[in-house]
Amino acid sequence: MAIETHEYKIISKREGCEVRRYSDIVIATKRISYKLRKEKTLRS
Repeated sequence: MAIETHEYKIISKREGCEVRRYSDIVIATKRISYKLRKEKTLRS
């Protein structure tokens, strides 16, 4: 499994700490009905 690193710009930097501004990213989500989750839990 690959780990992606997103582009960022360092806004400010101090000893041991830096503030970054990341580029926009898209995050996908999926809804699962309560009934489906319950069925999957019972099968485990």
